[in-house]
Order: sequence, then structure tokens, then C-alpha cells
Amino acid sequence: MGLTWRDGVATTLVVAASGLFAADAFGSPVPGFSGTRVLSAAVLAASVGACGTGSDQTADGGWKTFAQWLGMAAFAAGVLGIVTGNALMLYVLVGVTGLLWVGTTGRHACTPTSAAPPPVADRRDDRELVGGPR
Repeated sequence: MGLTWRDGVATTLVVAASGLFAADAFGSPVPGFSGTRVLSAAVLAASVGACGTGSDQTADGGWKTFAQWLGMAAFAAGVLGIVTGNALMLYVLVGVTGLLWVGTTGRHACTPTSAAPPPVADRRDDRELVGGPR
């Protein structure tokens, strides 16, 4: 599969979200992005953007299921962080987002391009093969 521009956009969004979080955690918040609720909203928006941009719709099997559960956990943590202002929810959101990014980008980088599934055959071709109506 290889890395594409989509992985680059997802990486940029995750790095930006992580940078906002790290700046606040180390006592140098970016103006306008201080406070747990605001950071939770910003990180959640960047995370949803990264997942929407970098997602691989052809994935199947165990990774897809695991990533979907992680995505639901991240979304729930983000919403709870916004609603309650709980810093732990922000930490969970950032951690799960990072885990999703590492897993997905690593999967894209390590999957050979030739491993892509073959295109779906036209149904008309199938009927011609079995002698059905044309």
C-alpha cells in the first residue's frame, strides 16, 4: 500500500494536536488553546480529521476492528473531556490518537503495494463466463 499524501495530512494533524497538548502540559500553552475543555475540543477535531483523512477503507480483519474500537474510545474520551473538563480524558484522547496514528501509518508503510485487493469484476463478465444471458 505504501504511504500517501493522506498519511502526510494525518501526520500533520496528529503532530499539531500533540504539540498543543505538550505545550500546555509543560506550562507554555498556546494562546487561545489553554484549559482542558478547549484542548479536548482541539485535539478531538484534529483526531477526527486525521482519521477521516488517513483512514484505509480497504482494511479488513483484526486491525480494522481494533482501530474502530480505539476510535470509539478516543471519541468518547474527547466528548467527556469537553463536557467534564477532566484532564484524564484529555490524556486518554491524546494517547489513543497517537496509538491509532502509529498503528495505521505503520500498517500503511509496511504493507506492500502489491498486497492491495484486486478490483471487483463486472457482474456482466461473470454471467458471460457461466453462459448466462447477455
